[in-house]
Amino acid sequence: MRLLPAEEAGFGNFLNIITILECIDLPEVIQCNPVFTVWFDIAQKLFGLMNDVLGLQKDLLYGEEDGIIMFKMRKGTSLNDAVDEELKLLGDYVKDDMELIKSLLTEFGEQYVQVATFVKFVDAALHGYPYTFRDSIKYGMKDQIRVDYK
Repeated sequence: MRLLPAEEAGFGNFLNIITILECIDLPEVIQCNPVFTVWFDIAQKLFGLMNDVLGLQKDLLYGEEDGIIMFKMRKGTSLNDAVDEELKLLGDYVKDDMELIKSLLTEFGEQYVQVATFVKFVDAALHGYPYTFRDSIKYGMKDQIRVDYK
């Protein structure tokens, strides 16, 4: 179970700012829709998972122990197994995310244009997040991250 990583990664705050700046006001029928709420929860978990996996090198270098991988290691899981578990979960969430986006856009995309706009911003944030780690001096991952879209 994952409780805090997405909140720690600041994804919700980022999206709140974007929705204000872009004047995105999703109607309640969308915000309360089960498909939307599950999709948005998965998007937040993806953000948190990427933060844990891509931030691992920094955690190891500086002895920071608040990431989920470090937590698993403290509980006796090997580093390789902990990383493998997180990567498997990341892959599963990516598949779920893509399916839920299709469902959302099919159900609401034409009637509620702002749903497509919001999905686009969330998707762009998720796709751009690895570059934060690659380009940040703090994470020391220059030349270590390559994004390959196949």
